[in-house]
Amino acid sequence: MATFFRINPDEILVAHDELDLPPGVAKFKLGGGHGGHNGLKDIISKLGNNPNFHRLRVGIGHPGDKNKVVGFCAGQAARQRTEAD
Repeated sequence: MATFFRINPDEILVAHDELDLPPGVAKFKLGGGHGGHNGLKDIISKLGNNPNFHRLRVGIGHPGDKNKVVGFCAGQAARQRTEAD
């Protein structure tokens, strides 16, 4: 879509969940890697492997055990959908 509308990566803001920040903490950042975040991997790929877009990292905390990360992130999304209903 960015290519179609001729939007440069540095004109894009992506808000995403961040395990490495405590819940309620947000940080703004320009560029960087994906840090294992599948959503960021996909966006970087779609932008021709250009990671130079703005990011709003929103903390969700870490479950404490790396083996619980996938379930933790999926559980957060399910819980938020339930609370929104």
